[in-house]
Amino acid sequence: MLLPIIDKTEYSFDGRINTTQTIVLKERISTSEVVSAVLELRVHALSGLATLAQATVKAYPQSVSAEDPGQFFITGTAPTGSPLISIASCGPIQSTTVPPIQFAAQFSATPITSAVRIVLEWAQGTNAASGPQKITISVGLNLRMA
Repeated sequence: MLLPIIDKTEYSFDGRINTTQTIVLKERISTSEVVSAVLELRVHALSGLATLAQATVKAYPQSVSAEDPGQFFITGTAPTGSPLISIASCGPIQSTTVPPIQFAAQFSATPITSAVRIVLEWAQGTNAASGPQKITISVGLNLRMA
């Protein structure tokens, strides 16, 4: 089953030196009956990326409790926890990335938790950008059910 996380979307970053920005793309994705999963990242376009800047998409285990439904429980350290997988293992989006390109990575943690959170992380690095840095991506989950 292919589950779209985000359709083709452009993200723009302002180039704050030595910062990491995290954007939650989707959370509370039910994975209670999933036996294996692959995170798919498609890079449609990019422009203006500084040399050391990079973007990664990561899947984090997440749990929701009936006793406290407004609270998200993450495995590991808050606010992100320990990722199940990271597209970074396939190569992050950098200034040298040539679109169109797709990265795919299988969840390395088993069993998969009852829910997952998918995030986009942007790390600027130590060099400033001369203008806006833009990436256009789409993300999906390929799930194999029990």
